[in-house]
Amino acid sequence: MTIERKLTIGIPTGIPAPKPLEAAFGVAQHQVFPFLKLTFIETNKKQGYDATIEVSPSIYQMLVKQLAGNEAGIFMDLNAAIPIGTFSGEMMDCFRLLGKYGLMSSFDTWLTAARERLMEAMKDQRRAVEQPANIEQALSMTAQILKAAGILQEVEENGSISALARDILQSGKKDFDTVIYRMAMAVYWAGRFSGQPLFPTYEDPVKMYLAVTSDKDIRTKFDDIVIAMESREDSDREEFVRTLIAFTIGAYVSYKSMLEATKK
Repeated sequence: MTIERKLTIGIPTGIPAPKPLEAAFGVAQHQVFPFLKLTFIETNKKQGYDATIEVSPSIYQMLVKQLAGNEAGIFMDLNAAIPIGTFSGEMMDCFRLLGKYGLMSSFDTWLTAARERLMEAMKDQRRAVEQPANIEQALSMTAQILKAAGILQEVEENGSISALARDILQSGKKDFDTVIYRMAMAVYWAGRFSGQPLFPTYEDPVKMYLAVTSDKDIRTKFDDIVIAMESREDSDREEFVRTLIAFTIGAYVSYKSMLEATKK
């Protein structure tokens, strides 16, 4: 689990380092095998964004369980020594859920926009972030979820997180969905890296889970979100709730900052 989290963002989680022999023992025993070869080909034609890989039934079932589906999202981190990694299953599920409710683009659509921004970033090019068509509706929907979770007021009162969203939007370095994603990761990791909670309520995922699943309006309007929360085992539920609320906060502050920018 620690290794998965490290790959997700490209940096360690801050867990105290083991003694050298303990580290060697753990690394030697870890079940890691070569699995897939990706061959990259330079082209001036239309780029590829997906690949279909045939695997055995046992491997397929394991991957579906870990990835919360039969698709793996591969990201590129321009700041990492090893630039390619895989999104966690919780994150893939969040992408699908936010996409279903129109709070993010579909993953395929996001891939297309993000690839363009990636190439621009490598050339240090910038341009204005495309304005989503559903800003006010998305802002209202994310506010409803955060209010039900009992964290909306904390987000509203934290001027720094809104300022960060505005700064990223104004930088012209990312597409809008990537802005949401990076704001979500900022929320997710801030408390763990600093040792101080960015939002106190966020550090109590059980409380947020009970609040959201007890809200009748949320159960009606966002039934798939509630089902996704309730269907997970206790050991996985807290992690999923943390991830989903982080993405909801990321979406809320991104839409709010974009709306404020359009009114100036």
